[in-house]
This record gives sequence, C-alpha cells and structure tokens, in this order.
Amino acid sequence: MTVIMGSETAASSEYIGYRLEIFIGVFTALEVIAVGLRFWARTLTVGRYDAGDYLIIAALVGQLVAGGLAIGKPDVYVQKTLSSSMH
Repeated sequence: MTVIMGSETAASSEYIGYRLEIFIGVFTALEVIAVGLRFWARTLTVGRYDAGDYLIIAALVGQLVAGGLAIGKPDVYVQKTLSSSMH
C-alpha cells in the first residue's frame, strides 16, 4: 500500500484501517446520542416534531450507512479518499 502525504510517498504494509474504525465508532455514538437528546428535548418542550426533526433522522440514517460501508472496506475507502483529495 502506498500512502501519499503531500508530495511525499511512502510504501507501507501497515494496516491503518483501525483508525477509521475507531473514528467512525466514536463519532457514530456521539451522533446517535445527540439526535436522541434532541428528540428528548423536543418532547419535553414542544411535544411535537417538525420537518427539521425528520430531516435529522434521514441525515443520521445516511451517516450510519456511510459509516457501515467505510468499516466494511476501510482500505478501499482510505485509498479512494486519499486519491480524490490529491486531485
């Protein structure tokens, strides 16, 4: 695996996908907690939901799907992300 950093390239066979897995795991948990707290607060204060609440659920589902796909193939995701950010 070749890692590209700026103008330097370094060959590495070290597995770094665990960093992506940890990042996704931590932030997915924070996202779910934040959305849960939002709904709890809306229930206590207003008692009804509006379009913004449903949109945040859709965004959370999209993020969960993207995170699941990235964890399923972390090496492919990291390589595609690195190559697209270099262009």
